[in-house]
Amino acid sequence: MNNSNPDTQRPRKDVVAQSQSRARVVTLDDTKMSDCFNLRYAYFVKQRGWVPEERCHNGEESDDYDSHALHLSVWGGEEIAAYLRVLPFDPTVGFMLDHELSAILSSQERAALPREGAVELSRLVCRMGDCLRTSQGNDHPIELLFRQLYEVSLEKGFTRYYIVVEDSWLRPFARRFGLPFQVIGQPYLFPDGTKTVAATATVEELEAGLQRHSQAKFLWYCGNGPFSTDRSS
Repeated sequence: MNNSNPDTQRPRKDVVAQSQSRARVVTLDDTKMSDCFNLRYAYFVKQRGWVPEERCHNGEESDDYDSHALHLSVWGGEEIAAYLRVLPFDPTVGFMLDHELSAILSSQERAALPREGAVELSRLVCRMGDCLRTSQGNDHPIELLFRQLYEVSLEKGFTRYYIVVEDSWLRPFARRFGLPFQVIGQPYLFPDGTKTVAATATVEELEAGLQRHSQAKFLWYCGNGPFSTDRSS
């Protein structure tokens, strides 16, 4: 962090807990996990066709990584609005970048990836109506996910993120949300022609990017001040 007294800027759990009622970590035995898998199925199976239908059951998309991951979610009332899977590095499991998405990185690039304290972010999905909503005074679901990710990172000691996302997401990450991910490796094309890229950022880079983007936003991430992504009203 760039502040002279970083301890005063880190999240205050009492404030974060009060202001993040829409965001929650869902466990596999939680009844809400089914809603997360349903949202993943609707997007990755039915809309994109990236995951084969035969791998899914009862309208839910899940895989072997799920039991090793944290599951972040944002809710509008009882309906899920957005979801993100956070997979801490485990040498016995690896990342999707080591297996299904290994074509993105060369063997030398994969071997050079810092792994200690690293997590892979995957299955990022936002319900269409919630992602398009920009003027109802609510914090954007994607931003609520990343604020939750920041809090979990400080709690668990995560220091670096890897993510594979559609190429079109990276510019909004930087311009709208102040999230400074840097592309690594080569673009990957899915069968439907969608271009995806791998990117990385450290927690310190995230903090610095947020402060450059907006001090108010950074304080909001830390739970030290109110902030809404909607400034149009």
